[in-house]
Amino acid sequence: MAALGELRFGATDHFQHGLQTMAKHEKIAGIRGMNDMFPEECLYWAQLEETARRLFASYAYGEIRTPIVEPAKLFKRGVGEGSEVVMKEMYEFTDRSGNELCLRPEGTASVVRAYVNAAVHATESISRYFYFGPMFRYERPQAGRKRQFYQLGVELLGAQSPYADAEVMAMTWNYFQALGVKKIQLEINSLGSPASQSAFNKALRDYLQKRVNELPEFRRDRVETNPLRLFDAKEEETKKIMKDAPSILDSLDAESKMYFEKVQKTLKRLNIPFTVNEKMVRGLDYYTQTIFEFTTTELGAQNAVAAGGRYDGLVEELGGPQVPGVGMAIGMDRVAILLSQQDQKQVAAPNSVYAALLSDESIDAVFPVLEKLRADGIRVEWGFEAKSLKSQMRSADKSGSQSVIIVGEDELKSGKAIVRNLRTKEQNEVRFEDLLRHFVKVD
Repeated sequence: MAALGELRFGATDHFQHGLQTMAKHEKIAGIRGMNDMFPEECLYWAQLEETARRLFASYAYGEIRTPIVEPAKLFKRGVGEGSEVVMKEMYEFTDRSGNELCLRPEGTASVVRAYVNAAVHATESISRYFYFGPMFRYERPQAGRKRQFYQLGVELLGAQSPYADAEVMAMTWNYFQALGVKKIQLEINSLGSPASQSAFNKALRDYLQKRVNELPEFRRDRVETNPLRLFDAKEEETKKIMKDAPSILDSLDAESKMYFEKVQKTLKRLNIPFTVNEKMVRGLDYYTQTIFEFTTTELGAQNAVAAGGRYDGLVEELGGPQVPGVGMAIGMDRVAILLSQQDQKQVAAPNSVYAALLSDESIDAVFPVLEKLRADGIRVEWGFEAKSLKSQMRSADKSGSQSVIIVGEDELKSGKAIVRNLRTKEQNEVRFEDLLRHFVKVD
């Protein structure tokens, strides 16, 4: 019996070891809606960021970086507890100390929180920020809509002027032009002052109460809590009812009308094409006065590629003084899709080379030269092995480099590398010690 017991123990132990081995080597899938990006795709992101840095700097914006994890109350108070973002889409959790935290769903509230915490208003009358980074919303993943998505945005704090609204829109328009993105349309609207919004909410609520039974049951509570959000509804029955709803432009007070008219006149002077969409609202509660969206016809249902507007009460709502603000955010994932469709990807820099080294002796001789090229900012790629010339030329073509440096037995004897331009097919012999001077001269 003892032997049988030992056999059973041994078999069980062997089985458990097998399970542990299986678990150790099991492929672990990523989280749905949170995608990996490899170098080829990241080229689009580099193009988006480099273009933004260059353009936004010309408007005197400086970069700001805020944490990915924030107090959940920041967005409940700033974005609005009744918004779809807070009610359905926030990634919330409690840490070991009992703090209620979340992964940030948008960037504006985080920037304003940082601005208030640092009391920037005390030293700057106007502050200009831009940011890049991942945001998180728990919603059904689809093309152009992920659970981890990336935004670049700008926030202009301290300027309560229609010129500021127009400039932010002009900057966004110029950004898309600089990228070469085609078929972009700008739509604008005004939510007016808080008093105008209150008057419109009453008019809209009166209209909807007469048709509340026509709304889907899950939408009916919105009539009392936040009727403006019904303009964002996607189901046809609600869209049909909202099509005949009152226009918010009819509820604007005189000051709000003048403000909106000035925004439109300024955009026209800047030759920025736009249309007024009186049914457009934004899904966040902090907006007042001007709101806008940049849309495209190239992405199907997810047609918004940038959006923003004025938020004059948010700084005060988050514990700061009464400081006006206006900003926008661009959906980098969606713009990257547009770039890939239009084949606008940045190729490797002109001063980029591939080193085809045909022997270990070639590697030993040229390796130090490659390091000098890199130290001067030249992009250098090679395969670490002495393979055939045919194989390495295939790798050179695939790398996207402008030129290839070829060093074999003959080149070692002469002390001269063959430098071939992969685009023009022009070929030269260059002494090893002159390679750096050769490529710097080309640049």
